[in-house]
Amino acid sequence: MTITLKDRLDADKAYSQFRIVGDRTEYIGPDHSDVTKDHLILSSVSPKRTATTYGNRRSTFKVVRSISVATPDGGTEQKDARIEIAVSLPVGLSTDDLDELQSRALSLPDAIFDSFLQTGQTQF
Repeated sequence: MTITLKDRLDADKAYSQFRIVGDRTEYIGPDHSDVTKDHLILSSVSPKRTATTYGNRRSTFKVVRSISVATPDGGTEQKDARIEIAVSLPVGLSTDDLDELQSRALSLPDAIFDSFLQTGQTQF
């Protein structure tokens, strides 16, 4: 199976299934090679029921890309950059509640998101 993501220029980037290990599926993108990573990783852990709750499904969506960064000695090196979204949803969550939660989570203004990721700013 292929999953298509968009790059910053709104161009399609196809990720092809690479391997499955347990509850984790790894896809590789068009920039993947033996030297650089271009991965999409999806994982999902089933809810664990207890006597008082049906539990939560725990899922993650992770994009990993190798990028070239400067080093203190004036050179460059390859480092992995990663954005990971972790989700924990209780069993029984309605589609409407999921849609509302997703809408709020994905509507963070770009300027705030950028400052948070690039400088660690948490107060706005």
